Amino acid sequence: MTLSTIHKIKGKTFEAVLLILKKKVRKNYTTMLVNSDVSNEEELRNVYVAITRPKRVLQICVPDENNKNAWMKYFDLRDDDSSKEQL
Repeated sequence: MTLSTIHKIKGKTFEAVLLILKKKVRKNYTTMLVNSDVSNEEELRNVYVAITRPKRVLQICVPDENNKNAWMKYFDLRDDDSSKEQL
């Protein structure tokens, strides 16, 4: 198991990644995902690096239901999404 920051994993891949998002960022994730140009948000660029590292499994932990819904919408997922691969 490797515990690292997003900045230290650039260019590396892993079988599985657990990304824990903090609640307080410059703007909250919901605002960034819904109302912003994603390419201009440093925090979202860091998240992009993290979510592109796993080979097989990505788990994203979000701080609350509002953030969960924003990420689900961003990735076009539903809670009961049957298209998610079961391992």
